[in-house]
Amino acid sequence: MQMGKIGILDSSFAGLVPFRSVVERLPLHNYVYLACGVNDQAAEKGMNKLLAEGCKLIIVPDARLFWHLKPSIATSILFGSATPLAKIAIGRTRNNKIGIIAPNGTKDAELYAAEIMRLEPAVHLYQQACPLLVPLIEAGQQHSHALEAVLHGYLAPLLSGGIDVLALCSSHYDLIQNAIKQLVGPTIQVVGQGLAIATELADYLARHEELEKSMGKQQLRQFYSVPEAKKAFDVMAREYSGSAVSATEITL
Repeated sequence: MQMGKIGILDSSFAGLVPFRSVVERLPLHNYVYLACGVNDQAAEKGMNKLLAEGCKLIIVPDARLFWHLKPSIATSILFGSATPLAKIAIGRTRNNKIGIIAPNGTKDAELYAAEIMRLEPAVHLYQQACPLLVPLIEAGQQHSHALEAVLHGYLAPLLSGGIDVLALCSSHYDLIQNAIKQLVGPTIQVVGQGLAIATELADYLARHEELEKSMGKQQLRQFYSVPEAKKAFDVMAREYSGSAVSATEITL
């Protein structure tokens, strides 16, 4: 019997951030990472590739990618970022005031906001679109004064609302958690996708012993990328995953 693997499906390299957190939490398991690109059929083709590789659990950090796949796949193996992040944010708030920052104010933020309100309708949400953060991070400016200045402007309205939890609704934002924590101060808890997904996955496996026993634990790591995503993946992998990795180029 083929032992199961954990798959990570992302359009490019940003999913390496939650991948790193999951590996730190579950270091013995076998993993397959696939950067599937962004064309219309990329998500479904990428999912089929991971299933063919023997992945029994698949993480899809990008919320829009996840909800695109979810209606077409009747399975419990799919893990997104919205539900785990919502759960951990709700669990940590004491005054029911949660702030969320996302790259796009009308799509990304609404997916996470809807999940938080579904789980806890009494929460007061404070949303902020941060369209400049991802371009700055991908340009290698995550430690720059420019990013700090932009970040300060984005966070100011949320702080004035009295939030006590700030949810980071992008894998990219995990890379600047320290800068965010310095700006919001010690009274506000900052929760990122990496911690949320790793916690949810570990809890799930702890509750499903038979599935856990069927998972391979040889510490295998495989990385695949479609041609249009490979260059960016190889360049950014060290920053995002904590080690130098190169993806095998494939065509879906």
